[in-house]
Amino acid sequence: IPGHEPCGIVSEIGPGVDDTMVKVGDRVAVYLAVGCGHCVHCRMGYYMHCPDWKCIGFDIDGGHAEKLLIPAINCMKMPDEMSFSHGALSTDKVGTLYHAQKQLGISGRDTVIMFGMGPMGLVGVAVARSLDATVIAVDVVDERLDIAKSVGAQHTINGKTTDVVRKVRDLTGGP
Repeated sequence: IPGHEPCGIVSEIGPGVDDTMVKVGDRVAVYLAVGCGHCVHCRMGYYMHCPDWKCIGFDIDGGHAEKLLIPAINCMKMPDEMSFSHGALSTDKVGTLYHAQKQLGISGRDTVIMFGMGPMGLVGVAVARSLDATVIAVDVVDERLDIAKSVGAQHTINGKTTDVVRKVRDLTGGP
């Protein structure tokens, strides 16, 4: 069943799924690469390099199915303010950014600053918010900063009109 970039609401979780990963009612975007979970690539979080990886919507049922059965690790929590359309758009570019932020241990304890609100920067904002981080978006174009807010950035800084370092220090209480 096709549907390469699905988003939805978790309706059930299977045995062994820790509710810190995903729980019933979570809004999620689904990362497209499903790995074996055991090889060196999967253990590092790079499912797209798994020799046995499967692609949602091509090798296994995708988002046009009534329900999907996928590993919890493929579910990326979406903030309530993010639309399913934005979530779906983020999934293709999200692999590297998501796994990099997961490897760094980004969570609700952290503040993440993203520079440049082009497609990759916006996906980075969405990923950081899905991990519950506080996000500061920096760009020199107000329209891009508006989009960054729409995908979850709590703070925006226009580097053309604002001293970025000073503003970041103000927002974070940094020295």
